[in-house]
Amino acid sequence: DTESGFFDTLREAVSQIEAAGEQLDDRADKIATAVGAAWIALLRRHALTIFDDTVPLDAADTRRIGDIIQARRNLLNALTGHEAAGGRIFSTLDQPTPTSAKPAKGNRTTTGATP
Repeated sequence: DTESGFFDTLREAVSQIEAAGEQLDDRADKIATAVGAAWIALLRRHALTIFDDTVPLDAADTRRIGDIIQARRNLLNALTGHEAAGGRIFSTLDQPTPTSAKPAKGNRTTTGATP
C-alpha cells in the first residue's frame, strides 16, 4: 500500500521539521533529501512487486520473455535514477543522480537496489 507508506514518510518529515526548531534552515535540505529517498524506495518496491505480480515470467509466452525482461529493466533503471525517466524522477525529488553503474541485468529482486 503506497498511500500509507507515503503518509508515514510525510509524518516523519513533519516530526523532523518540528524537532529542528531554530536549526531548520541547516537541516531542511537533509530532511528533504531523506524524504525523497524514502519515497523513491517505497515507489520502487511497490512498482517492482506490481510488475512481477502482473507479468510473471513463469507464465509468460516464451516469445515475449525478452520483452518482459527489458520492460522490467527499464522500470528498474528509472526507479534507480538511470536513463532520462530516472533522471526526471530523481530531479523532482531533489535526489543526487546515481554515479554507480546501472542495476545488474536480470535483477529480479522486488525491492531493487538502493541508490
